[in-house]
Amino acid sequence: MRSELLLRQSLAAIRVGYTLADKLKIATNEGLNASWPLVHAFYIKSGSVVFRPADLIKQFTCRGEFGVFLCPGGRNYLQFLTDWEPSVHQLFLDLHSGVFVDVGANIGSYTVMASKMLGTSGRVIAIEPDPVYFSYLEQNVKINKCTNVELWNVAAWSQPGTLRLFAHTFGVSHLDTSFLPNKTGRSWYATVKPLDWIIGTSAPNLVK
Repeated sequence: MRSELLLRQSLAAIRVGYTLADKLKIATNEGLNASWPLVHAFYIKSGSVVFRPADLIKQFTCRGEFGVFLCPGGRNYLQFLTDWEPSVHQLFLDLHSGVFVDVGANIGSYTVMASKMLGTSGRVIAIEPDPVYFSYLEQNVKINKCTNVELWNVAAWSQPGTLRLFAHTFGVSHLDTSFLPNKTGRSWYATVKPLDWIIGTSAPNLVK
């Protein structure tokens, strides 16, 4: 049953590829990701990672319901599937005015969705600490002509300062960016700010 669900998800993921080349990249990436249990078992035994799909399959473009998105690799395309987080999706469809705060905006799927739903009746504050994801967030906001978006390359935290963050490494864990040490992958020092500092006097209508 689980294998059938995964197969359906993979086929749906391939369909969101913008061009044939993008679809082929996503199909290949799905095949590589199927090896996660083996790669994880090898990591548990040896402490090292065999390979990372994102190192092999890099940038591709996806078409979502609210625009076209550049993706840096990995499985970012899953967020463009029609059955991805349906209850959250509905919240955005009901968003017609005010301020939306996107904490951990990633490459901007919800940022762009909220921007399109709000139009001239509101604005979006998008926060993303990962410099790689942030560069794609910037590009996707520009590609989709979102003029009501304010971008912050920081992490939301309890007090101002800096914090060392660790990127997800394929085969190590299911965690994405985290402050928990991960010696096998990329890390960086991010500027951190309390969320109320970033928002200022704006009263958010919705926070993700």
